[in-house]
Amino acid sequence: MQLHTQLFIDGAIVAAHGKTNIAIVDSFTEKPFATYQTASAGDVDAAVTAARRAFESWTTTSVEDRIAAVRRIGGFLNEQAETLTTDISREVGMPRKLAARIQVGAPIAAWTQYADLAAAFEWETRVGHSLVQQVPVGRGLHHALELSAAPDHRQGRACAPGRLHHRAQAV
Repeated sequence: MQLHTQLFIDGAIVAAHGKTNIAIVDSFTEKPFATYQTASAGDVDAAVTAARRAFESWTTTSVEDRIAAVRRIGGFLNEQAETLTTDISREVGMPRKLAARIQVGAPIAAWTQYADLAAAFEWETRVGHSLVQQVPVGRGLHHALELSAAPDHRQGRACAPGRLHHRAQAV
């Protein structure tokens, strides 16, 4: 059985301090195949504080660095594709082939596609004597927290564009 007792907070793997464990049940055998230690209130506070701090610096991050970050997320998911496919298939009872395509492959494709679109996007345009810039401004805290949720087809659709969000500004 897999035992997970760590959290990713503020760029580091740290011990979870919750007092209970959550069993993940194999939908085919109806037996637990993994256990996750819960986060304590202090763990949640630390994660929210780190996310708020990260958001402040993210709002000033260049488009190029945002594109690179989106590509890294897609790459990380791709590296974990086999494990994610197996665990998702077991937990939700989805055939492996569908889990690989829908729950794992689709988000990887979305992260990659949004990075490609952002790289090809015209971020600056001259209009007469004005320069119109599409400037990245970030998204709300809830998008930073969404990344901690299970990567499925909704995460790529919801989070990848948020990492590249922009607004028009005349300079």
